[in-house]
Amino acid sequence: SFQFVLERGDSLDWFSSTAIRVCSFTAVFGLAAFVWWELRVKNQVMNLRLFSNVTLRSGTVMMMMIGVLLYSVNFVVPIFVDAVVHMTATQTGLLFIPGSVAAAAFMLVVGNLVTRVDPRWLVAVGIVGCEAALLVMSQFNSGAGAQDLFLPLVLRGAMMGFLFIPINGMVLSQFSGEKLGQASGMMNFARQIGGSIGIASLTTLLNKYGAQNYRDLANHVTYLNGNALAAFNQAKGLALVKLPREIGLANPSSISTRILYGRVLGQSFVLSFSQLVWTIIIVFGLALVPLWTMKRPKKMGSNLGGGH
Repeated sequence: SFQFVLERGDSLDWFSSTAIRVCSFTAVFGLAAFVWWELRVKNQVMNLRLFSNVTLRSGTVMMMMIGVLLYSVNFVVPIFVDAVVHMTATQTGLLFIPGSVAAAAFMLVVGNLVTRVDPRWLVAVGIVGCEAALLVMSQFNSGAGAQDLFLPLVLRGAMMGFLFIPINGMVLSQFSGEKLGQASGMMNFARQIGGSIGIASLTTLLNKYGAQNYRDLANHVTYLNGNALAAFNQAKGLALVKLPREIGLANPSSISTRILYGRVLGQSFVLSFSQLVWTIIIVFGLALVPLWTMKRPKKMGSNLGGGH
């Protein structure tokens, strides 16, 4: 219900919609009822009392933010390469492979480091590295190509190794037996919820940013703007030369207007992409707050296998 509110709220005009009001009530009531029930019954689906452990609380929040980062980037980058770089679905999928290989390779490296180095420093390196990759993405323009996406996606993939293993290790080293399985499930659940909330929120923000950016740019496309007039006349000239020969009769002014419309839409999307990336940067940067509250475990290594 909460995901529906985030994803469809803007298009349904938020609380003026009956569906949004019902889903908002359902989300609040459902969460409260879930907490009440899980604290009441003997054999819980989710042992919420484990959250009395500060490391689990902090680790769960961080894992939720990692979910936001992981799934949000996987959401916005394919849209960007489709709209700007004009890559096919297969090419887009291949674009993510080097980052996945880097993640697997660095997980092996971090797995050897995590018992010898304070895992909090490893997590800090992962957060800073991911933020650096996102900063590179935020500078993309309409001239970006697949080669520009290679480095930030590989860097983000490599930094995943610095996040998953140390966080899981710090949290799961606090538990054993049945509680270990419960804690591991909570971490995975938090990551999935973070990803769902992230994608739903970005869908709404993409529509909001796109509409606002289009209005801002379209206001400058007038006969009083020299650059816009020059682009219009250039497109009109091409239409006069090419279209009669290639497709027969056509209205050059109408074609020119459509060309400018397409350019404005493209530029508004590039601006929206940059704003979405900055949103992810700010949200994921907040992961440093729960990291500060985590304590270094006295012993790590025996429980790492059940965390991911």
